[in-house]
This record gives sequence, C-alpha cells and structure tokens, in this order.
Amino acid sequence: MAYGIEIHFGFTNPKDAFDFCDRSGFTVIDFNEVVSGPLSVEDFLDNPEAGPEFTNEVSVDIQKRCENVHEAILKSLGWTFEERDSRYYTVDSPYGVRQSSPMRLFFHYDPAEMGDEPKDLTLGFNLTSRYYPCILDMEDPHGAIYTVGFDQEMNRRLEICRAQIIAEFPQAHNGVVYIRQLHY
Repeated sequence: MAYGIEIHFGFTNPKDAFDFCDRSGFTVIDFNEVVSGPLSVEDFLDNPEAGPEFTNEVSVDIQKRCENVHEAILKSLGWTFEERDSRYYTVDSPYGVRQSSPMRLFFHYDPAEMGDEPKDLTLGFNLTSRYYPCILDMEDPHGAIYTVGFDQEMNRRLEICRAQIIAEFPQAHNGVVYIRQLHY
C-alpha cells in the first residue's frame, strides 16, 4: 500500500483525543477487542494493541455532523455544490469542478504499518483527502497534497474550516491543525 500525507484539524495525542471524545459524549471502543466495553485513554495506553474507533451509533451521528460542516465550509467559501451520491459532492470551485470527498473524523493509529506507538495516536477532521479533494487540496482534482504553501488564501480556507468545525463540535475548540503521514 501507499503512504501519503494529509492535513487535519484535531488532536495530536491520546489524552487530548480521548478528552474531546469524553466532553462530546462519544463512546470509543476497541475494534481489536483487546479491551471490552468502552475504551478509556488509560486502557489504550496500557494496551497498545488496542484499536480505538467509535461505536456504530456514534459514527453515524458524527458523519452526519461532518457533512453539515463540509457543506457550511463550501457555502462560506462561496463554492456551489450538489450531492452526487452518498459518498461525494460535485463542487464548483475556483479551481474547477471537482468530485469532493466529505469531511470525516478519524482516529489514526497504525503500529503495524507506520510503527506508531500509543503516543502517536491522533484524532482529526480531514481537511485533505486521497483520490478526491476535501477542502484544502481542491486545486488538485485527485486530492493529493504535495507542496502546500500557507499563503493568505490557504490560511483563509483553514480559518473557515476551523470555525465551522468548532461551530458544530464546540468541544474541538482546543484542536490544532496538523500534518500526518498515513498508510493507505
């Protein structure tokens, strides 16, 4: 599989990630089933083979709210869009018409492929995406980021993303923008 980098807004350590989930009322479980029941930050740090994820009920709620955020960002940017199907938007941006991947909230922790240790866990809203652009990577119709300059326009988009995420998820007020290498 390939490696890539993405820009996210969220939390760059387990304590902040789990604190956000607790404040938001989001139940986290271990999809590797090492720990039964809800997964706490202490459980995760004591069991590095655990794999955090949201319960199905929480995932559905989060995804709907992320779609609301994505649409609010597109409107704030003045970009028109229509929902093509349940997976992608067709967006008319200054960079051309694009198939856009909706924003999501992900845990990233990959000890097998990335050599992650528990301290490397992140939880973030993707602002870029692979194959289909999200927001910050709209210049490329395939959504990859290579060289990113944080110029005035990029910073404007970034601030709109941050503001809209916090409007829908107020507990994310202490989130940060970060760049993460991923294994796909």
